[in-house]
Amino acid sequence: MTAAIPLQAQDAPNTALARAMDSIYRKDQQYRLLLQAVQTNAALKDSLARAARIPADVDTVYFYLLDKVLALDSSNIRFIDSVTKRQGFPGIRALGAQRAHFAWLIIQHSDSATLSRYLPVIKAAADRKDLPFSSYAYSLDKDLMRKGKPQRYGSQIVEGVMKKTGRTMRLIWPVEEPQRLNERRKAAGLADTIEEYSRSNGFNYQVVRPGEFTMITEKE
Repeated sequence: MTAAIPLQAQDAPNTALARAMDSIYRKDQQYRLLLQAVQTNAALKDSLARAARIPADVDTVYFYLLDKVLALDSSNIRFIDSVTKRQGFPGIRALGAQRAHFAWLIIQHSDSATLSRYLPVIKAAADRKDLPFSSYAYSLDKDLMRKGKPQRYGSQIVEGVMKKTGRTMRLIWPVEEPQRLNERRKAAGLADTIEEYSRSNGFNYQVVRPGEFTMITEKE
């Protein structure tokens, strides 16, 4: 899940669209933060269970909130679809950098088919500098990973079980030409090396290849 980023005042030529995006953002972050917190906050879990009239065990409350998040994601995609159809993808020129990032994040949270459908749109926005190229790099990597292919920029982290050792660990999904990975990251506007990126996510980078592990979950 993605941590909340406080919305800040910024110029947005399309003020009506900016207000709609602010509303979507606040609701999205509300549910995602609850989803994170409910796993460790017993009082919050119990309060949510009472309000929803469901059993107060962690799994039940978690999946209740997850259903809310998935329903909201679907609604958000429909909104972005309608905006994109009318006026093009809502990027930096229409919304400012921060709200454009959230519009992109809605796509990044979407299902595989939607992400694949939007890849050319995101690439075009990045090419005209209406999104950072790094956003396209993250989307391309996620699309490649979901298709079982090596990623290009090393942005996608998974949790997997190594077949040789049986060890469960976090790792960078396999990449093409790993010896040139940091060159590609720099060219894409990703500020850190793959080693720094891995350490910031709590593990040391190692090159893995397809077939060497079984994925448990993908991480963002």
